[in-house]
Amino acid sequence: MTRYYFNVRDGKDLPDDLGSEFPSIDRARHEAVRMAGEILRDGTTGPLWDGTPWQMIVTSGPNWTGTTFFVLNFSATQGEGQAAGFK
Repeated sequence: MTRYYFNVRDGKDLPDDLGSEFPSIDRARHEAVRMAGEILRDGTTGPLWDGTPWQMIVTSGPNWTGTTFFVLNFSATQGEGQAAGFK
């Protein structure tokens, strides 16, 4: 099995120094999307909505080292409806 490291950059670097083993890159992709979903769910207020992009960078080595397998990019901004008071 290959070890994958799920590093997050969201205005500050959150390196993964432990990683997780998965039998295939498809399983690692599935885990990255699941983890990103948790981050998005937990970030329903605050910095997520200021338009600052964040990334999950999945590598073959700890703390941003090794080969980059794939990158997930996210950002969110308020629309005009928010300023007009729509809920």
